[in-house]
Amino acid sequence: MLACEYQLLEEVANWRLVLSTYVDSLEEDASPGEEATDDENAPAVSRGPRYIPRIHHIEGVPPEEMAPTHGRLIALGWLQFQVESQEVGLTYRVTAEGRQALNTIEPQAGDPVPDEPEPQS
Repeated sequence: MLACEYQLLEEVANWRLVLSTYVDSLEEDASPGEEATDDENAPAVSRGPRYIPRIHHIEGVPPEEMAPTHGRLIALGWLQFQVESQEVGLTYRVTAEGRQALNTIEPQAGDPVPDEPEPQS
C-alpha cells in the first residue's frame, strides 16, 4: 500500500469511521472461539472475518457520503463486499489490508506508548 493512501486514511475521517465501524461490528458479532482466516483457498465456513450487512448510518458521516466512502474503500482493497441474498442484499467485511491500514494509524490498546523525545539543549 502506498504511504499516501495511509496518509489519506489519517486525514479523511469518513474513511476511518466507516472502516472502524465495520471492524467493531465484526468483533462484536463474532462467536466465542470462532477461528477465521484470510486465506481465500480455505473453506468458506472458516474464511473470515465473515461478512455483515451494509451499515447505512454512522454518526459523523453525512448520509450522502456513505456510498462514495464505501466505493473508495472497496477500490483501495480495504473493504470487500458480496451479494448475500435478495433479502439481505450486499454484505461487507474489512480486508486484512484494511485492518493493517487502520492499525498503521490507530495504536491498539496495550501497545507501548513511545517515550517523548527529550528536549535538545
